[in-house]
Amino acid sequence: MVELTAFGYRAGRTFLHQIDTRFKLLILVIVSLVCIHADIPLLTLWSILLTVLLGVLRISLFSILHQIRYFLFFLLLVLIVRSLTTPGTGILSYANYQISLEGLREGAVICWRMLLIVLLGHVVAASTRSAQMKAAVAWYLQPLPWVPAQKIAVMMGLVLRFIPMVFGQVQVTSQALHARCIGYRKNPIYRTKMLAVPLLKRMFAGADQLAMAMEARCYSDKRTEPEFQTSRKDWICLGVVTALAATGIIF
Repeated sequence: MVELTAFGYRAGRTFLHQIDTRFKLLILVIVSLVCIHADIPLLTLWSILLTVLLGVLRISLFSILHQIRYFLFFLLLVLIVRSLTTPGTGILSYANYQISLEGLREGAVICWRMLLIVLLGHVVAASTRSAQMKAAVAWYLQPLPWVPAQKIAVMMGLVLRFIPMVFGQVQVTSQALHARCIGYRKNPIYRTKMLAVPLLKRMFAGADQLAMAMEARCYSDKRTEPEFQTSRKDWICLGVVTALAATGIIF
């Protein structure tokens, strides 16, 4: 059911698919750290670049926003709490509560930063195979002493593989509930229960099947990892991103 969701790897021959995975992860870390402290002008620049990257991958922004709609509700909660707890010029008040203009602005910027980081992570995941992602994580962790690099990389690879499966199972379960008219019940607790119980059962059943398949194939940490090939294009992308990040920090 991976193809039913906006998440997961998308095959292609774009320049994003050709960039070394190690550089992708490094670029993602740099951009995420910059976005945490970025202001509106720099966030606008990164948002424009993100829109271009989504266009290159032929991914609809609206489909991604629909998939992460629950995360958007969380961002809305952050915006409301920030606007109510930050002192400043009041634009709307009720009883002892007041929405300040400064709090609304700060909350919007914080939500913008978090949403941008999530979407950038999706761009990296959509243009990188899980095996390459696992190998890149193991490559970065290998020099660290007393760190099980291969086990951590395998766990991350499984997480990346399970995310689109979970979203696919959510869609299948929701469609089944609507077909049985359960999704139209007015009781939200009952609807949540009817969605969560079969969803958890399917997730655990899928995890058990994967574990048995790995055991049947005598899975071991000692495996031949994909080889990385660094090109001039990788260094150019890293240099451009680093220059943009440095410019945003300085100015």
